[in-house]
Amino acid sequence: MTLFTILLLAGAELAGTYGVCLHYSPDQPPSSTVLVLHEPLTSGETISGSFYGTVFKEARFSTNGGTPVFFAVTEDGSGEYFHTGRWADGEFRGQTYSRGREFLMPWTAYPDEDACPQP
Repeated sequence: MTLFTILLLAGAELAGTYGVCLHYSPDQPPSSTVLVLHEPLTSGETISGSFYGTVFKEARFSTNGGTPVFFAVTEDGSGEYFHTGRWADGEFRGQTYSRGREFLMPWTAYPDEDACPQP
């Protein structure tokens, strides 16, 4: 099986619902939400889904460089949120930037939508 074929299969397998642990404070346990990625996840293509219950305004998926990654924009009353995630070791590791609320928050998304391990 070629690397290209493996990455195509990975995109299909990565579609789904993820439990997200939002690391908003170093002094507090993470809070949780849900990330949804809809098929098809084709490298270089626009994708659909939602983060924190808000539908993607714009989103793309890529496997360039051999690692699945995505970028998405959502919006609420405070403005746009920019999300990026990189697949590693069976989970998405990412960050969200909110210009309107002035924060940058790291997060981890697990394939089990109820998973958000507490310390």
